[in-house]
Amino acid sequence: MWRRRKQRDTSVPVLEELRAQWRERETALRKARREEQLISKRLLRDLTEEGAHGSDDHMLEENAQSHFMSVEQIAKLIEDLQREPEQMITPLTALRHSLRRNDVRLMFTRVEDSMRVLVALFTCPFTDIQMEAARCLHELSHSNELQVSMACLPATPYLLTYLSGYSQQFTVLCLYTLGNLIVDSEEVRNRLLLQGVIPTFAKCTQSPHMDVQEALGYAFSQLLQSKEAPEKIIPHVNNALLISQGLVSKLVPFLIEKAALITKQESLDLELLICPVIRCLGNLLGEVDSSGTKVEVQDGRLLIALFVFIQHFKDEHPFMVRECLWAVNNLTVQDPVWTSALLNVNLLPALLQLLAHSKDVFLMIATILHNIADLGLGYCQQLREKGVLPCLTPALRDDDIQVARISLELLNKLLTYCPDVAGDFFHNSGLQIIELHKDKPDLQQQVQAVWNKYQELIKGTSGPPSMD
Repeated sequence: MWRRRKQRDTSVPVLEELRAQWRERETALRKARREEQLISKRLLRDLTEEGAHGSDDHMLEENAQSHFMSVEQIAKLIEDLQREPEQMITPLTALRHSLRRNDVRLMFTRVEDSMRVLVALFTCPFTDIQMEAARCLHELSHSNELQVSMACLPATPYLLTYLSGYSQQFTVLCLYTLGNLIVDSEEVRNRLLLQGVIPTFAKCTQSPHMDVQEALGYAFSQLLQSKEAPEKIIPHVNNALLISQGLVSKLVPFLIEKAALITKQESLDLELLICPVIRCLGNLLGEVDSSGTKVEVQDGRLLIALFVFIQHFKDEHPFMVRECLWAVNNLTVQDPVWTSALLNVNLLPALLQLLAHSKDVFLMIATILHNIADLGLGYCQQLREKGVLPCLTPALRDDDIQVARISLELLNKLLTYCPDVAGDFFHNSGLQIIELHKDKPDLQQQVQAVWNKYQELIKGTSGPPSMD
């Protein structure tokens, strides 16, 4: 039977291989789409609908989506926008709906005086007109055409100024508009840096409103993910100043509160808000002053919150796992208090279960385990009792040099402080693992260190088997 099946369809292996390749591509695309959420533009269509004018506004929206607007019609609309204030709302609302079309966005920016008039309305003293103009700018910011984003540059100083505006809704709209514009080009980002975008964003951290904080996280993450961020943007972020202003003491309870919401399943779509906040906190936790002192965090619930996020987001949003582990790493490095908290609350099993999640996650967890082992005998004994070595053994056999290297370094640290680990390791295929890597040039130092440690521990007894 098996022979006949093979003769009948010799293409099956090829088809299976093609299906496997297709599944791999689909998995990669899904992952890329999830990761892209952090850098894609966001359109607040629900927010821009607030304050609409009933059925007339609904008719305007339908008309904008179903009819093309010519250059002449746009020019006439701009004329209408220069009338008395009480006559501006209707044409301005019509413009907003029309700007939902990509072709209209492009044509609008090409019409003479269009942006000058829109910016003038955005800066006028009438709040309803100002809000409607802000909605128009937000529609323009969602365009993927560089020409449109460049045309919006005259509005950026006012968008920054109005972040301390008269309403929460207005501030949120300005932040998302800035976040969309930041994506488009280095020139836009350079202009914003010169206009003081970073200190302005820093002031927004004082807002008590969750919507403002979420919008700020979006805009700031757009800025920090640009290719020039390491050279031009991150150096402008004064971590010491942020710490001195008490930012850490605000971020910690914020994250604890969001973890509580997730635990109660009251709010499940918080990843775009939480991710930049955790990244910011992780960076601040890694800050060390001139005297070698780290940032002090007193609330132990932070550790629980980070693990709540890890468990909740590990399948759908793996980038959240990496951000949380980065913060855990900076909490535990050379810190017996936080390391003891991690062990005492029994969070180590959750870490060990994630070792097989992905290479990036494995490397982060191995670094955290190294932090624990680095604190000495008592901590290494706890790692041994919790079964770290059996979980580490597959990685010690791994062909990936980076994975094998950090695993061997962790093993060497365990052998240094806890001699009992030697027996566990070498009684469970330890010599075969050493043999596996002994001829790899990139691992010579790590392999030799483990071998030397083993020889030291068995000195005075029968010698170990030769590696030659």
